[in-house]
Amino acid sequence: LLQQLKFLEDSSLKMPYIGYDFFSRRDTIPFWQNLPLSNNYKLGPGDEVIISLWGESSSYTSETINRDGQIYIDRIGVLNLGGKSVDDAKNYVVSKFSRVYSTLLGESPKSFIDLTIGELKSVNVHFIGFVNIPGVHMIHPFSNIVMGLNQAGGINERGSLRYLQVIRKNKVIKELDLYDYLFKGMSLGDMRLLDQDIVFVRSRYSTIPVNGSIIRPGYYETKADETLDDIIRVAGGKNRFSNQNIYVFRNANSPIEGDYILNFNEISDFKIFNGDSIYVPKISVSDKFVE
Repeated sequence: LLQQLKFLEDSSLKMPYIGYDFFSRRDTIPFWQNLPLSNNYKLGPGDEVIISLWGESSSYTSETINRDGQIYIDRIGVLNLGGKSVDDAKNYVVSKFSRVYSTLLGESPKSFIDLTIGELKSVNVHFIGFVNIPGVHMIHPFSNIVMGLNQAGGINERGSLRYLQVIRKNKVIKELDLYDYLFKGMSLGDMRLLDQDIVFVRSRYSTIPVNGSIIRPGYYETKADETLDDIIRVAGGKNRFSNQNIYVFRNANSPIEGDYILNFNEISDFKIFNGDSIYVPKISVSDKFVE
């Protein structure tokens, strides 16, 4: 029976690599463009600044900060905005404009001014390893690892979803397991990518086919310390047609030889190795006939 089951539905032509379609199923609206401005965001070259003046005096100015961190406005002169937060920039603009427009001052000003941000500068981030479009990509400045990978084409099926690294100034500052986000609903944190960061995607740690009466059949990736129970949970668990047993087939490269028939109550401590094949059979159905 075990020999026969080794050939059942264990083919890459039939089962998908789970998790990778997250990067390909995107709508037409770039969702990262709707992210709110963070409090610690610093203005820099490439940012668009919109200054509106209304009341007794009115004007509307839209300028892009140049490489020196400056913009030029008629009658006001050069404004140095590079490196300032949005709040600091507003106070700075008010102080500069009030020298020309006196109605901005006093307890009851007759003119008012506001500073807002239009188009934001992109940051250059290096995506290397097993990504669909490796290289340097210009991404939205508020992007985290997943948002950045979406803009860079995503991870290919040879790449790992379990070991992602962000390298900044030759130091690994963040490691991410996408399974925590995709299948467990855990937060990615609020760390955003900065200019010249490196996102490294290593090769898959393992390839584990999970098939049969399971909620989400496919090829999964496990870490070194994970058990059969861990991968069954990620796969959604068994469906209503499943048997109480589960079959594990081990290839010749496995450190522990042999094939196993386990009860679902016995899988919490059962270690899984690269190349193991997991099959959950359907519940037995017997037909009775009267002759």
